[in-house]
Amino acid sequence: RTIKNNNIMKKLKMLLLTCFMVMTNAAIAQDHLNLPYFISGPIQYGMVSETALTYQGEATVQRCMEPNLKHVKIPYNVSRGLTNWTIEVIACGAFDGCSLESITLNDAIKFIESQAFSRCPLKTFTCPAKLRHIGMGAFQWCTELESIHTDNNLKGIGNACFWGCIKLKRFDCPKDMHTIGENAFRCCTSLEYVTLGDDMINIGEGAFSDTPNLKAIAITNRNPHDAPNAFCREVLQNTWLVVPDGCVGKYKARKGWQDFVHVIERSKLK
Repeated sequence: RTIKNNNIMKKLKMLLLTCFMVMTNAAIAQDHLNLPYFISGPIQYGMVSETALTYQGEATVQRCMEPNLKHVKIPYNVSRGLTNWTIEVIACGAFDGCSLESITLNDAIKFIESQAFSRCPLKTFTCPAKLRHIGMGAFQWCTELESIHTDNNLKGIGNACFWGCIKLKRFDCPKDMHTIGENAFRCCTSLEYVTLGDDMINIGEGAFSDTPNLKAIAITNRNPHDAPNAFCREVLQNTWLVVPDGCVGKYKARKGWQDFVHVIERSKLK
């Protein structure tokens, strides 16, 4: 009865998370629809702010106007009239469900919002230099995604960010990244290696659920924080947790980490 109740609670939580994502995305999308916009090439841009004296402005990639587009490069700026618009945000659902196989983002991009690239057949993704946050479900069900190249400015990834990326094999967190959202890597069934940095303090519930092939998690943080329910049973039983020298006891004293069967210090790796 207890197991049955736990399964019901898990399904209920997943349903509530899905409903929350839909409502949040609808609200964000509505905000972007209210922005003044212009179209350049296959992309619709939303105009966020403008400084009249310098003819400079900030804009978002609002949506792709050609859903069958396979390759795109987002420029650093786009001129419209007298104003030079710098592109800093990929908006909610901008490329959701498009046929996009590759994308190159400019180094001014700071935020990728929820479901920006969900359901795209992207094979690889490189984070631009100034990217700070990847939103909820941004790459959800990108079933062809095999690799992600991160940059040191990335601080966090949202809930369900890479849910269902069944070909993703490795994820290396930048050393300053501090947050992995709930269910971030759920159903990443090919995921084998994960590295976590010095500042990792928040790993959400279910972040590494349904990742049966995860072989090792290496973390450099010497002062771990609790990570309750972040790891599924298969991970706790079969995955090697690699921790800094002298820190096995610290991890064994923390919720979420204490249930790992295999824990080893970095210097003892063969």
